[in-house]
Amino acid sequence: MSDWALWRNDGPTVEGELVVQGQLVAKDASSATVRELDRDVRCAHSNGNFAAFAIGQAVEMHCHLRQGTFRIGYVKNEHTKVVLEP
Repeated sequence: MSDWALWRNDGPTVEGELVVQGQLVAKDASSATVRELDRDVRCAHSNGNFAAFAIGQAVEMHCHLRQGTFRIGYVKNEHTKVVLEP
């Protein structure tokens, strides 16, 4: 397990959180990808507007494990924070 992941199994479903700080390397209508330590981490979304974030920009992405898929909770940089799931 990495230093930036947290897993819990204290209820009927396994939940997880993932925080990645690195370079935004891809974004589209359904996901965003951040590169940290030469690894690409992709999380899904269904309603994100990431126009404020440019490819190559340093960001922090926080994702939640929901029904087997990591979904973006928020993405932020030094100027902007976009929250998708609380």
